Amino acid sequence: MTLINDGCANIGLPRYSLLIAENPPALLELSGLEPQTHYLGLSPGQSDQAIFIIVAEQSGRIDLTANTSFEVHLGYPGPAYWATASSERITIKVRP
Repeated sequence: MTLINDGCANIGLPRYSLLIAENPPALLELSGLEPQTHYLGLSPGQSDQAIFIIVAEQSGRIDLTANTSFEVHLGYPGPAYWATASSERITIKVRP
């Protein structure tokens, strides 16, 4: 997933996560879904990316949503606040 700072303020500490829409089916290895925090700042126009590897153990379908939270910095030393961005629902289909 990619976070692009298309705003006019600096952002920092992006935390990426994949959210399972319903109870996880047995077809996924969930160990690769832990949230990832990147300890960096992004100026307007910069981007950052997190990669999640999902291992399917059998065929089936799962619905996920990609989510990112981050600090928005309005000057130095502040103020700052937390914001979020989310994707639309992502459907992954695994066929034999």
